[in-house]
Amino acid sequence: MSKAKVELGRHLFYDRRMSINGKQSCASCHRQELAFTDGRARAEGATGQTHPRSSMSLVNVAYAPALTWANPVLDSLEEQALVPMLGDNPVELGLNGREQAFLDVVKRDPVYQRLFPAAFPDENRFTLQNITRAVAAFERSIVSMRSPYDRYRWAGELRAISDAAKRGEILFFSSERAACFRCHGGWNFSAVRFEGNLRAVPKLILRGSDVRDEPHKSESWRESCPNPITGARAVRRFLRSSQDRNAHSEKRRSGAFIRPIVMPAQR
Repeated sequence: MSKAKVELGRHLFYDRRMSINGKQSCASCHRQELAFTDGRARAEGATGQTHPRSSMSLVNVAYAPALTWANPVLDSLEEQALVPMLGDNPVELGLNGREQAFLDVVKRDPVYQRLFPAAFPDENRFTLQNITRAVAAFERSIVSMRSPYDRYRWAGELRAISDAAKRGEILFFSSERAACFRCHGGWNFSAVRFEGNLRAVPKLILRGSDVRDEPHKSESWRESCPNPITGARAVRRFLRSSQDRNAHSEKRRSGAFIRPIVMPAQR
């Protein structure tokens, strides 16, 4: 991972020419202002096909022990990037069968003619493998660790969150009350839950959806939560305190490379 790879990956992440309809990119389903999700209950691909699940957040994905809702084998961001590119059940970007055509577009682009050699100076630069490596590098740079709750819990800033948010934290991590942590545990609120016989291959490995840094979920989480919650307002305050608003602002000063771009052919 390097700054040059991250910059190349950022351009590829927002490049709509990667999709079969030329209108969607990785950023269409992973919008920065929505914690790199799309805010939908079920994602929609470039062909209009509705997916069985929603787009997962990319915030702090570099630290995630599992990358998808239910695939225990997929643990590499480079490999995972191939799924939306080449997958056909469901179709996401629809690049399958069009790989060489997109590579030809990339090779002719003046921006990429500068970025690829900087990211991969000693290799056959314009390859699908390098595209996934660059996209994965960009995704690893999407980090949020300075929310009010982070400052309260890990930096000892006792006044960083409100008393209501503190009550919500108690409910969130209580096994006898809300028990939210069972699906959204850990420092990143995205637990991995094993179901089945753990002595053999588990039947299913579930990654709980991320509620950290997702403003839209702090408003709608109660509709999908299976547990009736007393003190829901306090839990909502707690979830809001986990949002690092600077991480999703286009005006953020640190990590300024995370900003939407428009490729020349798309203007």
